[in-house]
Amino acid sequence: MAGLGTRSWSLLLVLLSLVSGMSANLPPEFISSMDLHVVSEDTAVGTSIYTLTARDPEGSSVRFGLSGTPYIAVNPVSGVVTVTQQLDRETADSLRLTVSVEDEVAGGANNVVTLPVTLIVIDANDNPPAFGRALYEASVGEDSPPGSTVLSGITVTDLDQVGDALQLRCLPKSASDDVCSVVRVEASSRSSSLFTGNLVLAASLSYARRSTYELTLQASDGELWSSADVVVRVRDVQNRPPEFRGSRTGVIREDAAIGTEVMTVHAVDGDVGQPRDVVYSLVENPHDFFLVESSSGVLSTARPLDREALSSGDGVVRLMVKATEVNDDGTLAKDEESSTTTMITVTIRDVNDEAPKFNKREYRTSVPENVADGTPLALLDILVQDTDVGSNAVFGLSLLDASGKFSVEPEVAAGSSSVSLRVAKGPLDFENPNEQKFILLVVATETLTEEKLSSTATVVVTVTDVNDNAPEFVQDAYTASISETAVPGSVVGTITARDRDQGVLGTSGIVYSLSGNGADKFTVHPESGVITVADCATPGAGDCLDYETRDTYFLSLQATDNGGKPGQSQSRVVPVKVSLTDDNDNPPAFPRPLYTSAIDEKAPDFDPPLVVKAVDPDKVSRITYSLVGSEAASLFKINSRTAKISLADPSAGLDISDLPSDTISLVVQASDGKATSQTEVRISVRDANNHSPVFSQELYLAAVQETALVGSAVMQVQATDGDVGDNAAITYRIQRGAFQDFDLDPGTGVLTVARPLDFDTRESYNIEVLGADGGRPQRVSTATVTLSVVNNNDKSPKLTPHTQRAQVAEDAEPGFVLHTITAEDPDVAEEHGLKYRLSGVLAAVDGDGRPLDPQLLPVVQSMFGVNEATGEVYITGPLDREVVTEVTLGVTVQDVSAVPPQNGHGALVITILDVNDFPPMFPPPWSPESQVIRLQIPEELPIGSVVASMEATDADSNIGGYRLTVVSPPASVSRPTDVNGDANTTLSDANATLLGEETSPVLAIDAATGVVTVNGRLDYEQQTTVECLVEVVDTGLPQLTTTASLIIQLENLNDEAPEFSKPSYEASVEEHAAPGTSVVQVLAVDRDVGELGRVLYEITGADASLLSVSESGLVSVSPGAVLDRESKDHIALRVVARDAAPPGQTPRQTSVPLLVHIKDINDHSPVFSQREYRAAVVENLPLVPPAPILQLTAHDADAGDNAAIAYAITGGDPTGKFRLDATSGILYPAKPLTRNSEGASPTASYSLTVTATDRNGTGRTSSEAVVHVSLLPQNQHKPRYISPARPNLTIQVPENVDAPVEVAVLAATDDDVGDNGLVRYHLRVGDANVQQTDKFSIDPNTGRLQTRVALDREDVEKYELLLVAKDQGTPISYETLRVLTVVVKDEDDHRPEFVGGDQAPGQLPTFVLSVPENRPPDTKIGRITAVDLDADTNAQVYYHIVESDSADRGQFYVDKLHGLLYASVALDREQRSNYSLLVAATNSPTLDPSVAAAVAAAHRNQTLPKYSNGSLARVRILVDDENDSPPMFAKKEFFAGISSSAEVDKLVRVVAARDLDAGVNGTLRYTITAANLYKPGESKSIGSLVPPPFRVDGATGRLVTAALMTQYRQHRFRLELQAKEEAPPHRSATTSVHVWVWEADQLVRVVLSQPPHEVALQQEAIADILSQVAEGTAVVDEVRYHVMPDNTVNTNWTDMLVHVVNSSGHVLAIDDVLRQMDRGYMQLTAPQHNFTINNVYPALLPSTAGTVDVRLAGLIALLLVLFIGFISFSVVCCCLRYWVMGPSAKSQENLLKRGFEDDIGINKTENPLWLDQKLKRYEEQELSMHVMSEFDTTAPPGAMMAMPDPGDLHHGVTLDAEWNPDRASRLDLTQMDCQSNTYATIQKSHGGTIRSMKLRGLAPDDDLAMSGRHLDQYDYYATLEHLRRSDMAERGSVHQIPGPRVPGVQTPRTAFSNALEGLEFTGSTFQPPDSGDGSGGGASFANRPLPQEPGMDGAARPRAALRTDERGQPMLVAELI
Repeated sequence: MAGLGTRSWSLLLVLLSLVSGMSANLPPEFISSMDLHVVSEDTAVGTSIYTLTARDPEGSSVRFGLSGTPYIAVNPVSGVVTVTQQLDRETADSLRLTVSVEDEVAGGANNVVTLPVTLIVIDANDNPPAFGRALYEASVGEDSPPGSTVLSGITVTDLDQVGDALQLRCLPKSASDDVCSVVRVEASSRSSSLFTGNLVLAASLSYARRSTYELTLQASDGELWSSADVVVRVRDVQNRPPEFRGSRTGVIREDAAIGTEVMTVHAVDGDVGQPRDVVYSLVENPHDFFLVESSSGVLSTARPLDREALSSGDGVVRLMVKATEVNDDGTLAKDEESSTTTMITVTIRDVNDEAPKFNKREYRTSVPENVADGTPLALLDILVQDTDVGSNAVFGLSLLDASGKFSVEPEVAAGSSSVSLRVAKGPLDFENPNEQKFILLVVATETLTEEKLSSTATVVVTVTDVNDNAPEFVQDAYTASISETAVPGSVVGTITARDRDQGVLGTSGIVYSLSGNGADKFTVHPESGVITVADCATPGAGDCLDYETRDTYFLSLQATDNGGKPGQSQSRVVPVKVSLTDDNDNPPAFPRPLYTSAIDEKAPDFDPPLVVKAVDPDKVSRITYSLVGSEAASLFKINSRTAKISLADPSAGLDISDLPSDTISLVVQASDGKATSQTEVRISVRDANNHSPVFSQELYLAAVQETALVGSAVMQVQATDGDVGDNAAITYRIQRGAFQDFDLDPGTGVLTVARPLDFDTRESYNIEVLGADGGRPQRVSTATVTLSVVNNNDKSPKLTPHTQRAQVAEDAEPGFVLHTITAEDPDVAEEHGLKYRLSGVLAAVDGDGRPLDPQLLPVVQSMFGVNEATGEVYITGPLDREVVTEVTLGVTVQDVSAVPPQNGHGALVITILDVNDFPPMFPPPWSPESQVIRLQIPEELPIGSVVASMEATDADSNIGGYRLTVVSPPASVSRPTDVNGDANTTLSDANATLLGEETSPVLAIDAATGVVTVNGRLDYEQQTTVECLVEVVDTGLPQLTTTASLIIQLENLNDEAPEFSKPSYEASVEEHAAPGTSVVQVLAVDRDVGELGRVLYEITGADASLLSVSESGLVSVSPGAVLDRESKDHIALRVVARDAAPPGQTPRQTSVPLLVHIKDINDHSPVFSQREYRAAVVENLPLVPPAPILQLTAHDADAGDNAAIAYAITGGDPTGKFRLDATSGILYPAKPLTRNSEGASPTASYSLTVTATDRNGTGRTSSEAVVHVSLLPQNQHKPRYISPARPNLTIQVPENVDAPVEVAVLAATDDDVGDNGLVRYHLRVGDANVQQTDKFSIDPNTGRLQTRVALDREDVEKYELLLVAKDQGTPISYETLRVLTVVVKDEDDHRPEFVGGDQAPGQLPTFVLSVPENRPPDTKIGRITAVDLDADTNAQVYYHIVESDSADRGQFYVDKLHGLLYASVALDREQRSNYSLLVAATNSPTLDPSVAAAVAAAHRNQTLPKYSNGSLARVRILVDDENDSPPMFAKKEFFAGISSSAEVDKLVRVVAARDLDAGVNGTLRYTITAANLYKPGESKSIGSLVPPPFRVDGATGRLVTAALMTQYRQHRFRLELQAKEEAPPHRSATTSVHVWVWEADQLVRVVLSQPPHEVALQQEAIADILSQVAEGTAVVDEVRYHVMPDNTVNTNWTDMLVHVVNSSGHVLAIDDVLRQMDRGYMQLTAPQHNFTINNVYPALLPSTAGTVDVRLAGLIALLLVLFIGFISFSVVCCCLRYWVMGPSAKSQENLLKRGFEDDIGINKTENPLWLDQKLKRYEEQELSMHVMSEFDTTAPPGAMMAMPDPGDLHHGVTLDAEWNPDRASRLDLTQMDCQSNTYATIQKSHGGTIRSMKLRGLAPDDDLAMSGRHLDQYDYYATLEHLRRSDMAERGSVHQIPGPRVPGVQTPRTAFSNALEGLEFTGSTFQPPDSGDGSGGGASFANRPLPQEPGMDGAARPRAALRTDERGQPMLVAELI
């Protein structure tokens, strides 16, 4: 009986009760009790981990309980068990607790069943690794070698049983620290729970470099980590030499006395840990000038110094100083590491002892008389040198010149300087005898010394004569004109020049020439200067003069004296402009032969306009246009001048039906009076799409079977179109209503079924089809197709769900109903239309979980039956769980009403419950007799791979869990050879050892399922067999355990890839090598054994076919392969080695690169680049060094020596005139070459035969070529300048003088003859010779240099021109260069202008300067700069402040000379952050105040440009911020509300503080410091919540929710917020934010007639007014668009949701709030507000009750009848009193006022809002007098008033109206008019009637049936007009009332009524509207009343005025009536 569980005891008790005849209630029993359930320790709190299930035999509900642990709890109803506290396996690995189940016994005690349960807690990786110590310290000597142990015994532990093996790594303290490259971590042992290791030295140490290392050791288990700090200190060792410190340079005067101290040398021992003393000595001491003191290191002079004796001119002496360490015994250390040397430098300062000296005593030179001022004198080479240095070597140069015509430069020099003399005051005149020679004296004198040493030299200057007069033209330019058709010889004009020289050098020797583009069209007589038209065959056309080709010629006429002799004459050039006059000599022409256009039918004109223009190159011709030819020309006209074609009759347009074709052809003719031309214009007339498609029917009716196939045709729609072509092509499509169930063919209009139809889903379709034509614009029409779906019984019944489940006890009695089958069929309406039957056993499982033997299936099927009518499944015979534990029965449900019958199939799974009485059993081959299981698995299975399933079974209980432990095999166990043999695999008790709780490092078992998986690497090479014990325990009492020995044999896999002996191979082979030639041997090894270790080779790559590899790895040339080095000089391949894996297995392979170089053989001949070479050289080429003539090139495709070519002359040179370099192929002359030399041909040429031979001339292959050499005359001389004669010439040219200005005239000569002696002049720009630049031009023939534009010195101060005189020799021409410096003389033509500022077009330049605030006076702000482009004194700029925008103009001042701007006072950025100054820059040091005032005024008036004495600039001064202002909140307290349904991150409000500082100084960081919670109705906080349920954005102060607010309904919070500066000193400010968590029924809605964005700006002001009126604090909760009574959204109005709190912080009731609002009406609607409050009512309106109890309704009706009777009697009495007694005097006075007061519809003295509520109760009394007319029942049943479609609302606006469709009423309101038969003394509101709503345009005529409101909701009373008219009335337009209120009676509007029209006081304004219970209606559908309401007789009934007391309150009821 030990295996019997609780269930068995329960069953036994039940049996005893039955036997004894007792009628007791049976206790419940557990189905699942959670015993031995497994849960992970990291399961989150709140997580559901199990569901307890139980049942009660009587079927009553049960409740669950749980006790014994605080960690979990159970839901008593659902049985769901959840975690309540965090689990911790390390504290408790199991939980022992008690679960209970309790039933409910009516009239008796409940039965309670308790059960002890054990919950197993499994481990999770939740503990980080732990170090033995938090800090490790160690020390190591700096001489310790790498590999030394620095720190040993590092231990890390981990409490968890899961997780990766512990890893330890080194981390530096900073990213730049290299500590982890100095030390490393070495592990001694490593597992998932323990790590031991050492810290080892990885690199050498140096105490001097670093004495301490700090690092962090981080331990990780794969998920979690921890760290410990390590400090390693380095011990110093004596191993470093001394180190010099401090300066190593010194300075001393040359005349310093002996013993003068120069400097002190300082050195210290490099071993700073234990330093030794140091002594000093000099190793190198040039000239023995110095000595050093050994102990102190003081360096001093040892002898007199002489700077000039030094070899270097810089005066620097370099000394070598040695520092040596002293041993502890006082002796000097001898080892090399104890001393060091360094170089020090001593600079000897110079003393003045040398005078400046000239390099010669006398100098001579010559200069031409026309030399320009500033020209340096050539060929002087004057050099002055002073060997002293510094100021002693500075000397001045002066010139003693009585004539004053020369100057010397430089004026001051230092050390050594070249001296040049220039012509200072020319010109020189050779004709003056006194100016033919000058004797000058140059003096050099020291300037900065007291001695003023000096020396002199003499310069003799000789002046030479030149021809200095050039021809002069009378005019600067000439113009002429001539007809383009002028004949050759026609005179254009005559131009002559004069020359002041005499004879041939003067006028008589002038010759003329023309040049320029087009000069060939004219000729000039060389002596007379007459210009004529040149000879030409076709005047006016072709290459002759042609106005249309070119109308103007710009020519240059040159006059040259001295008969034009080159180099001996001067020239002058004048521009000549020749203009041609036009003749009409060209016909007009059209650009195109054909033009096309198009015009729409009936269009008045072409679009775009049609213009057909011709062109005529003659300017004098005028073109006229006309239409000629075709008859169609009458339809059009053309403008004779503009050529625009248009319709002859634009109003009629073109009608395509009247035209023979849609294309019209016109001929347009153009004429210029002499000639004509024509073109064709084709016009296409486009048809207009003016007909819409028309359907044959507007409505199509059809029916379709529900079973219609997809694609079957239903019907066809057809439309026609009166147009043609594409305009008549109709396309059909479905517009709406098909729901994608039908398709419409776009071409034929055939409607087909698109997908299966379902009558039960949709019975009919109203499909709108559309027909569209192909025109533009497209025209469309629509038709409607109504389809009815014919129902068919086409759906089979089905089980719901398809697979159903049931459980039954093994001892259940026959007839017991265990389940009722559920099924459905939408086609079956009858209750018994479905029949059920069992269709057999689909599956069955025996007690071992195996499929049941098929022979037993009939026995199992006989155990169950089914009621075919009800589907009840019952027991037919005894159950035997030993035979079957679970049965799956096939179930069939049949629809017998279908023809043929339709069937549905499913399954019913029945579980047979058993009793526990057997121990667990492992699956075979395990047995109690042989408890060994042997497996064979491959090695290297991935982690997590399933090895075996050790799932055990227990015949009488559940499996409790599994455990796997390690077995250590004996040392003698060898690799098994037979996996099934017992000899090698049996584990006997004698040689096996159970290692207790130790788990396997490679295997793991799932404790719940028994699945054994791989937990570590399985490596056959390391371990061939794995043995372990598996233990399983059941859940019975007592628990039974079964053990199995698991022996796993590993299979060897192919897990090793071959490895090559080298990472790459490289070899070489000759080209054209024979197949089979060996190339290289490769070798790869595979560590696998057997065939898996055999290696096969393969070659891959683009050229793999060239080589092959054998099985041994020998690479050779493949058969048939041709290796050609010239095609490819190397082969790049890869050698692949793969193992011999058997078929079915993937072989493993490795590849390495193979590079084979192909060696060259000599298999190609040299080839010359040309067959013949030609060269032309001048005679007498130089022989030393030889001049190259040309280079021959030949190419050999071979390489190396095979391609080394040797060149040789093999013919044509018998006398050896030439030499050919054998290597380079360069041909040189070997003997002098002359045109008449021996061997030359009569034409002075040579023909040579040359040969190129490979292998440096020794090869067997060669080729030949022929070289032809021609001799040319020799160009022997370079051009020689006559003017300027000197290499450098300087000429001054004034600026701003119009061009051309002659700068100089060049003259050069060449001693050669012919072209070799012809000189031309150019300007050199870069490497090119040009005739002009952008500034200068030069005549190539005369050498006349002149300006092309006026020069501006401010743009360029001087120009360096490179002049070129070049001869025309060939093949070599020579040129001579001269440098000409053109200096531009300055004029004062610029004013100062500011630079560096920002300047927009048309604006002053602006400088932006900044200065920190709080700086003392006279602080410099910055500098402004203006420049004057002039020079010297003309460029001096002065600065003045003209105007300041500051009231105190003395806050700033400016340094006039330098533009420095200063602040004269301390500035405060918080008072003012920027200033603006107007600053002037002038050439005057003073600025007249009146001028300054005028300038400032002109600037303000924008009339400034006339100011000419200076320039202006705007200076903006920005005051930079300092953090000197604390942050401040706007208020000490803020208020806000948040909905209780708010989600996370819902905005509460923005609470922003202000810091007057700027930038980062003004940046604040917001935090919540406390969140105090107050429960509803309490004024004391329950404490601050941590974490708070709110979150604030640190940057913006945006306060949002951080948690759901549902749990804080109607609570409130006081949040403490802090705003803290991010910049020092980090000041802060605090505030409180009160947040109420509201419900919707706590809010009121305030309606304002401004849009939300305007209301948001006045939110605080509105809240303040509301707070004053409500006598509390109004908190704005939301601002949104206004929702109109018809549930539309008005974006121009606003709904503000508000709740009001009192001084205690409690939310006031809505009734109290609205009452206060009524009292404060005048204050709320005061006109001084910038907002208008139109209405206040509850935010949430109560809904109408759905049902009414009949008895309660009867009782209320009885009371109502009694109450109405009483009120009627009272009213009659009051009326009688009034009629009998008559009105009093006061009453009569009131009657006089009624006319006006009735007109405005309100009592003037009464608060309308208050009155509305006051009178409400009296209005309710009048309901008893409200008599309804009978309803008209003619309206169709079910008619309802349609609510607005939400889709019709404004896009982007959220509709938030209180419309609830659930409250819809189907009351017919169509004919109801609640105005009829109504008696009242107080005018009733007209908002409640449908007809009155129609009269105001608020309800359309066709929307009369309204869903969602009762009729009486629209029939209530009000004292104000409270509803707006239609939108049209709101916009101010005249609203046309659909119909009169009463026939013949209009509804007038008064002035006051119109004024109140914008106000929407709804219902009882500022009071909650009635709930819709019959006494008043919802405000959502209230309407504005009219001023007068017609009565039954159609007459207007005036409203009675009310009497009030002195306080404005209404009198009694009698006064009201």
